[in-house]
Amino acid sequence: MNIISYLLGKNSSGGGGGGDTPTIGYVVNSFNQNGYPIEITTYGYTTFPQYFFKYINSNVSKVYQYLTKVSLNEGLTNTGDNVFDSCSNLSSVIFPTTLEILGTSVFAGCTNLALTSLPNNIKRLYNYSFNNCTNLALTSLPSGLIQIGNSVFSNCINLALTTIPDGVTQLLNSVFVGCTKLKKMSMNNVTTINGSSTSNSAFQNCTGLKQVWIGSAITNNGFYRYSFNGCSNLEKMYINLPRATVEGFTNYQYAFMNDTSKTGIIVCNDDEGFISKAEFDALVIE
Repeated sequence: MNIISYLLGKNSSGGGGGGDTPTIGYVVNSFNQNGYPIEITTYGYTTFPQYFFKYINSNVSKVYQYLTKVSLNEGLTNTGDNVFDSCSNLSSVIFPTTLEILGTSVFAGCTNLALTSLPNNIKRLYNYSFNNCTNLALTSLPSGLIQIGNSVFSNCINLALTTIPDGVTQLLNSVFVGCTKLKKMSMNNVTTINGSSTSNSAFQNCTGLKQVWIGSAITNNGFYRYSFNGCSNLEKMYINLPRATVEGFTNYQYAFMNDTSKTGIIVCNDDEGFISKAEFDALVIE
């Protein structure tokens, strides 16, 4: 069976081609010279079936290994899990205005995906949603975001974020591990920055990170001693709390990097040289 007939015959709700427009399904807009789909448009979904377009080494799923562009239908609210996992040629995604959730590992391993922004209505990024997306170049996150899961941006070496949205209160395990292009980061309402070991810290090995601004919501139990482990170029950490409060935190002596020599980089809100979040966000750090 060739690729075109396979797509047309997949099932009544799972595929389309040849110009058909399914009520629920997708059409292939273009194929490569070998008959594999490279551009698709979906219709009618609110959530995709798990692994729907995932590329794995099997005769079924490998038909999607050459996908370069997908247009997701209006009405889609949750992508579902692992949908485009390992589609390494995927470089462009058109999102609907209705989308609120990016599922677990939905774009994991999409190494060609070069998004610079996400729709502002997205509220939740589930675990590993962009894991190992090495070309992902986001400069901001949706203002209404309230959840960033474990390892969402791990090894996204071109990520260029500078601010965590105010609705996000937790930075979980390995969320930014290996994001070496990060230069500064502000977080106003974050209460917890995970890092219980050197293998799962939130900012593990973010070697380009130089300055951090942390709001007054941070708690004693929310500072983990390895949270910034491996951030070898971190030179200043502003914390919007009095010095007496910060020095009372259990892990203060480690400056949250397992390095007692770094305590001198901390600037509290009653120290000379402390700056507001607005002033910090305006800083240009080379």
